[in-house]
Amino acid sequence: TRTRTRTRTRTRTADEMPDDLKNGLVETLVGVTMVQAQHLSVRRAQMNIKTNAAITHTLIARICHDTAERYRAMEKKVLKLSKAGTGAVDPKTGKKKPVAENGVAKYFLAHIRYKQLYFMGMAYAMLGIGRVQQDDDEGVAYGIRNLMTANDMFEKAGMAAKAFVDAARTFVYIDNVTIMTALDDCKSVTKQIMDKANKVNQTVFFKPIPEQPDALPDRMSNIKAEPFPDYPIDPMWTNEMYACFNPQNGKKIQCGKVAEDIECCNQQ
Repeated sequence: TRTRTRTRTRTRTADEMPDDLKNGLVETLVGVTMVQAQHLSVRRAQMNIKTNAAITHTLIARICHDTAERYRAMEKKVLKLSKAGTGAVDPKTGKKKPVAENGVAKYFLAHIRYKQLYFMGMAYAMLGIGRVQQDDDEGVAYGIRNLMTANDMFEKAGMAAKAFVDAARTFVYIDNVTIMTALDDCKSVTKQIMDKANKVNQTVFFKPIPEQPDALPDRMSNIKAEPFPDYPIDPMWTNEMYACFNPQNGKKIQCGKVAEDIECCNQQ
């Protein structure tokens, strides 16, 4: 899977740079784009695992492990972003600005934590299914423990998903039904396989369930960012044209309830 990214920078002084850009919002957006591209690869692998012998449960577990770790690395960056303005000095007053909660960063942080738990659950689920399919005493016992760990991760992902939906409400519509249904499906499938494996173990192998799951296999990634070639600025973008987009020259908009006698869609 390849992801194309395009960025254009313009030299600006530190005072002109918004706090969210100083603290890494752009890098966060790029990181989220990359892991979402990898998520598509995971789904495609799941769809083709029965028809493509090269795709195994261990292979999917490796990709899920890498995806979870990518989210974990982003969480550290977004934690800084969520407290934009900490320690900054107001040039007008000479005093430090109060810590401002960055709503966009809060949204990304909730998204990252939910996805990190989800992919950890997926990694252990894939590992557990592969172990159960070994059809021997050790494979079934470790498979059960891995599936138990996966189910625990999915439970925690469900709580994180609810926090994500709450954080997103003021910025974007999130289909929480789809998110929670997908997690419920993961838990349901995991439980079905685990119950079946437990039944086999209790009637055939009688193997004690290990206290700890298997170590996740080494990470693997199949995504690569391809930068777009740069392109020239159109000559129509003159200084006069840039000035037209100055928000200070625009009409002042009054927020609040629209008067009942005004058709807002036809308002000039």
